[in-house]
Parts: sequence; C-alpha cells; structure tokens
Amino acid sequence: MSTVVSDCFTIGSIVATRTCYNENIEGEVLAFDPQTKMLILKCPSSSGDPKRHDVNIVNLSLVSDVQIKKEVTTVPEPPASLNLHRLNTRVRNTIEYKRRVVSVLSFFQTFSSIFELVLLVSVS
Repeated sequence: MSTVVSDCFTIGSIVATRTCYNENIEGEVLAFDPQTKMLILKCPSSSGDPKRHDVNIVNLSLVSDVQIKKEVTTVPEPPASLNLHRLNTRVRNTIEYKRRVVSVLSFFQTFSSIFELVLLVSVS
C-alpha cells in the first residue's frame, strides 16, 4: 500500500495524500520526518471556520498516493523564538492552580464526610 516517497518535503509546500482508508488529505507541509515517514499537514478547518486549521499527522507508509500540488522553493522564515521565562511562569502557575484545586476538593470531601457523620448521629 505504500508509495514511493521523496526524501524530503519542503515546509510550506502543498501536498495531497490518499490514506489506506481512501480518505483524501490535502494541506500545507508543517513538518516531515524522513526516518518515520511522518508528514504533518495544516489543512482547512473541518468546522469551516477560516480562522482555524486542522493539523493531520500522516504516516506515509500507510498511504496509497502522494502528490505534491505546489512545491515551495523559497527558504521558510525561522520560527519565532520562545519566551522561556513566560513559558516557565505559565507552567508554575498551572501547577499551583491544580494544587489549589486538589486542596479544595480534599476539603470538600472531608467536609462532606463529617457532615454525613453528623447527620447519622443526629438521626440515631
């Protein structure tokens, strides 16, 4: 079922594939790993929202057809650098928030158990 695959897909190129489920996937190449033959495509949103996109990961070992619709010859811009300080802050804040949620849930569970005991004692 596999097809001959070129050694590399250029980021930004438009590629169409037919999967082993006879599904056509066409989109812009975001990434390609030649070792695993995995291709990541950015496709128009299945919800129809023009501001959103679907991202499909395609295993080229399981496709019956690959066509390059539009080859990009220009070098893509390097991705924007990550603000590691901001990312670390977001991770710390998320962990702290989740710890607080667990504490609150634990408190309510304890309170609920005590309340049930009080009700049982008062009914007896």
